[in-house]
Amino acid sequence: MAIEDWPLEKRELLGRIGPNISEWRRLYFDCLEANPGHGASKDLSSAFVGEVSGFPMLSRINGDVYDSVFMLNEVSLLLDECSRAKQVAIDSGAVALNKIRAIAELALERKSGIFFQGE
Repeated sequence: MAIEDWPLEKRELLGRIGPNISEWRRLYFDCLEANPGHGASKDLSSAFVGEVSGFPMLSRINGDVYDSVFMLNEVSLLLDECSRAKQVAIDSGAVALNKIRAIAELALERKSGIFFQGE
């Protein structure tokens, strides 16, 4: 079943469980040490520069600026990275990581890809 065929309450739930920008910053800048760019403040950045070392799938979720798409065959790779990232994530980054993981688990259950929409 395609997401657009899901009941409205399920589609709205997906929108609410994605990480907000504050949660995203704590995961990517505080835990995964993403590069906010030359002279940029990690407290104000809404995207990072380059790739997060060792996390190519998570690197595709680059703030609230860019869209990111994961095909069904990539969702399990994203879940694997979430498990590895959990080992380095401090409590502040766990919220975003748990949300990304929940979305990926739901996608696997539904045999679906994932689309994270930027602002």
